[in-house]
Amino acid sequence: MSGFSNVMEQAAKHRHLIIAGQYRSWTETLTPTITGHSAAEVLGMRRQAFYEFESSEYTETKPSNSYLISRLILLMESSNKYKERRMQMMDGVHLSGDHSFKVVKCCATRGKPFTAVYCLLNEFSQVVAWWLTTGTGMDELEEPFRQLRKRFDIHGFDGPLSVTTDRCCHERYFWNGVFGPMNADAAENAHLLPGDTDEIEVVHPPHNARCAYDTEVAGALVGEISRYIANEPSERQVIVVDGEWTIGNSKMDLLIIGLLNGQVFLFHLAQICRRGAQFPRALKSLLEDPKLSKVGNRICHDVRKLQGWNVNLAPVVELGHLANDRCLSPNKAPSLPYLVNKLYPGVTMEGKEISSGSSVRTSNWNRSPLTPEQTHYANGDGYAPGVVYLRMMQIMDPRTEGKIRQCDVAVGMKVVLYLHGLKNRVAVGVIRGMQDNKKKVTVEIDMAHAECKSAIVHTVNDDGSIEEEGRSIHSLYSNLREGESSIVNVSWELFYCRRRRDQVGEDTPIEMNTCTKQVVIDSNDGGEDELHARRYDGDDEANNGCDSSSSSDGGNDNRTKLSRNLRRRLHQFRKER
Repeated sequence: MSGFSNVMEQAAKHRHLIIAGQYRSWTETLTPTITGHSAAEVLGMRRQAFYEFESSEYTETKPSNSYLISRLILLMESSNKYKERRMQMMDGVHLSGDHSFKVVKCCATRGKPFTAVYCLLNEFSQVVAWWLTTGTGMDELEEPFRQLRKRFDIHGFDGPLSVTTDRCCHERYFWNGVFGPMNADAAENAHLLPGDTDEIEVVHPPHNARCAYDTEVAGALVGEISRYIANEPSERQVIVVDGEWTIGNSKMDLLIIGLLNGQVFLFHLAQICRRGAQFPRALKSLLEDPKLSKVGNRICHDVRKLQGWNVNLAPVVELGHLANDRCLSPNKAPSLPYLVNKLYPGVTMEGKEISSGSSVRTSNWNRSPLTPEQTHYANGDGYAPGVVYLRMMQIMDPRTEGKIRQCDVAVGMKVVLYLHGLKNRVAVGVIRGMQDNKKKVTVEIDMAHAECKSAIVHTVNDDGSIEEEGRSIHSLYSNLREGESSIVNVSWELFYCRRRRDQVGEDTPIEMNTCTKQVVIDSNDGGEDELHARRYDGDDEANNGCDSSSSSDGGNDNRTKLSRNLRRRLHQFRKER
């Protein structure tokens, strides 16, 4: 027998003996009040009310288990209401919870079998709440925990700031979804001063995403998408296609479709097509429509996941290829946050952390319904690519647009200068004249606004003669004296000049809808940045003016020997510089 049972038996025996002794002493002091009976008979009649003390079951050496259980259950049930009210007043800043199977093998309540009990304790080992469960999964506890959170809010309790479990890696996202982000930062940031935080701009979709969990609603949303596309001109008959799936799943769990007006539609394929249900025909026709372009970032992964549903997504437009053609990215597969920050400096996207174990991106997309965090994340993924696509369509593709013939050269023409290979923009300038060989022109540029300061240029005097040869724009700009103008005339090959597109009227830059968010300022002494800067400048000089990030395959990239994180920091340094 366990120690707990022994303690309970001894406590029960002690309690019964005390009460029995007190009762016997009380009855023996009473005088007979019933006429016709002796004192012994009256004493026996009074003791009949306490028959359990005289029964053979009680007079054993120790009480039986059935007797103890009956007494304990009666005692516990008599104070149920008090205990429930008392438990509802319990709060906790640091909670701990776990399943226990040391109750019964299986009990049934209202026809539903339960095999375990989940108990939640606070930092003082007080029971905050408990529930009977059918297993060790946390999905069935989501709604009870949300009610618990509501109870905390009603009573004005602080917290919880942390939850301790024996499966933190599996349950981290569940707890963050129920109680909100819980980590050490919440407690550490409570004492921050206003100067310790900063405001950043994050992508904020203008409309709330709508989600379909069944075929009927999916058909209605597809009809709305089709009506919108039918009223758009041919060049705007484009939809954004993205998807989310649980790691290890061969099929797409959530299909994201965005329109160019900012509306986003979500189709929970895992729920719609559950139990062998067919993929919605209207949705499949929309995705396979040859007249409708599907835009996405790294869309090849979405194409492969949709093939698991026997859907051939075509035709597709890869944003990475468009960015590479327009010299916005050194490779053809940049990330979506990179493109957003490139086109809209200072704007970032939420939920794109790579190393965060609790990131929404790596959550369970197979579950239904989606959490508010998942819906918000998917809404951003459906909105941002559409804005990026419209903005890139306003940027000239130097391979097909803006070519200048010798007969078209005119003084005052606005041009864009490119490096060899048309992979990098150098600067925006104005033609000031054509040189004698007619293959080069004199262009006036502002070195302060040059996009590729590592480019090697030849400065030109007012009379057209070469003033200085073979110096980088960064070197010229850094050697300027105080008050000296940063505008300079350079010689450039006409073949690598493109006529600049004036952004007027419909070509006004597309705006990204954003909102501000408070973040903690990251302390950095700048020592590593200075080291990276020296390495980066050394790469510029060794590359003879060719931007080291222009290589898409890494063949001529002087930084390919460095780690990927270091290359990212070098690229970030150059962008800030």
